[in-house]
Amino acid sequence: MLRQIATSGLKGRRRETRILLVALSLAFFFVAVSFVLLDTANTNRTLQRLSTFGQWQAVYINQPQSELGLIDENSEPVQVQILGRDDRAGLVAAVDDDFRQMSHIKLIEGAWPESAYEMVIEQGQLSHFAETPQVGDTV
Repeated sequence: MLRQIATSGLKGRRRETRILLVALSLAFFFVAVSFVLLDTANTNRTLQRLSTFGQWQAVYINQPQSELGLIDENSEPVQVQILGRDDRAGLVAAVDDDFRQMSHIKLIEGAWPESAYEMVIEQGQLSHFAETPQVGDTV
């Protein structure tokens, strides 16, 4: 009974019915498009993070050895030792070969440090120097 009243009301107002159907269709379309765009943006952000920083998931800093037992058995922990912190240059750290492979860091010029007195400088940190250092310079 109620359905008949509703359908007869819609039949009597053809123009309003069409406008309502168009509005509902557009609403559905825009919601679907927004979800697709959101998913694409999240996927691109994840791919950008992986290509820039590598595949690592978490960092444990200054944690006791007992806390390291919480790491998943399938994960491969790597060693990164923070040597110091500078207000201008940021962190100074030492990393092992596993971290280098996992992090996707690419050298622009030179080679990885081979002794304790050599270092790699991240390209963004070069602006902190009065004169841009070259490979082999003392900083």
